Amino acid sequence: MRITSDDRGQSYWDLFPELEGQINVSITLPKQRRGFHLHKEKIDNWVVIAGPILLVTKTLSGKFEAEYKKTGDYIQIPTNIWHAYQALDTPAVVAYYETKKSGAERFDDYEMNLDRYKGWK
Repeated sequence: MRITSDDRGQSYWDLFPELEGQINVSITLPKQRRGFHLHKEKIDNWVVIAGPILLVTKTLSGKFEAEYKKTGDYIQIPTNIWHAYQALDTPAVVAYYETKKSGAERFDDYEMNLDRYKGWK
């Protein structure tokens, strides 16, 4: 397991290394954001352990979509969809299963500046 910390919170990577994919957990402090990135090869499957969060995606057509997700919500993010989230007034905990390993080099992540979306809370 790899642990990273920064001003957004902490993340725990690849909790069960024997799996084909990867299970991660991120704790995000209030008002902090994670993302924007997309994956060309793997699918993200998230569950909000503690929320709420504001989930923002950018569709293939280029349109931003935002929706609130609460504790217990399941989210699947297909390949080629930009995605990010923001913790709102309380720390957020998101657990996610990526269908392929990514490791420290994040080979399948393509990033975009978070400020491209203007509707953050």
